[in-house]
Amino acid sequence: MKKNKKNEKHLKLIKSYKKLSFDEQSLFMNELDKEQDRQLQYEYEFLTNLDTRARVSQEMMRILKSDGTPYFNAEWIAKNIMGFDEEEVKELEKTSKKLKNSK
Repeated sequence: MKKNKKNEKHLKLIKSYKKLSFDEQSLFMNELDKEQDRQLQYEYEFLTNLDTRARVSQEMMRILKSDGTPYFNAEWIAKNIMGFDEEEVKELEKTSKKLKNSK
């Protein structure tokens, strides 16, 4: 994970600011650590949910009609299972076309 440059800047500022007592510096550092922990927890939960949605999507694409075509439309899965909006779906389609053309 990338380090937060804004937080690094704040750390340098606090360390260089001599008027803060050790306790004030410690309090600030603890709050900063808590914020970083919350951000990491959010990102972990987001990625875990995305992974679960991707697995469900893969399983849904394996369900076939009697003629061998997927039962669920890929765009429907992208919107309703993965949670992508219209703009993201269009971007995925563009990327998919570029990959097919490059082969």
